[in-house]
Amino acid sequence: MKDDYRRTAKIYDLLFSAALKQLREDIRTFVFHKNYRHIVDICCGTGAQLRCLDRAGMELCGIDNSLAMLERARSTCSERTEFYLLDAEQDSFAAGSFDCVILSLALHEKHPAAAGTLYRNCQKLLKERGALVIADFNPPPSGLVESLIGRCLLPFIEKCAGSDHYRNYSRWIKAGGLEAFLNGQKAAAEIISQPLHGSIICCAVTKNDQKKIEQQNFALLDLDLRKSKKSHRPS
Repeated sequence: MKDDYRRTAKIYDLLFSAALKQLREDIRTFVFHKNYRHIVDICCGTGAQLRCLDRAGMELCGIDNSLAMLERARSTCSERTEFYLLDAEQDSFAAGSFDCVILSLALHEKHPAAAGTLYRNCQKLLKERGALVIADFNPPPSGLVESLIGRCLLPFIEKCAGSDHYRNYSRWIKAGGLEAFLNGQKAAAEIISQPLHGSIICCAVTKNDQKKIEQQNFALLDLDLRKSKKSHRPS
């Protein structure tokens, strides 16, 4: 299997650790505040987020489809953290296995259909009161600094990741980024962090919120169907 990160795994943290430091600390604050213990980081990369969460009592694991990234993660994380070479778009763990699933900067590099599959798989992994923490790019707000980051720096970095990666990133931004994606999933989200002047949004979607939204949608559908049946009754 092709490893798109074979050349960049060793320097990935050097390039991005400073820019993503606040994001990872905000995720840690959220996780500890909610008292989540059993965490999986999907598309975990070099394990930087898992290192940030590592402390006594935590049960941490990361999955990625890049062997180079996982080798880097294993060499820098504690032995308490488990790693698996897996494709996140496939079912991997039993449903309801984790308090918290982290999906950071992974959706934008997927084809839209694959991104939807990945999101649903992450939802399946959550326990009843668990939360899916998602961080990804959003179209940049107006402003000079925001434009330099969102329209110059980030596209340049994405181009360096390869043509397929950049093509999916461009499609993601044109479609409205993470905010539009979550609207499409009808997901209620709690904002956790907005680093890089709002070019990245990080939010939490809880299992209970998702269930309430699905119940509301089914109720509306049922109401529409009943109205439709009444309107078609013979007089």
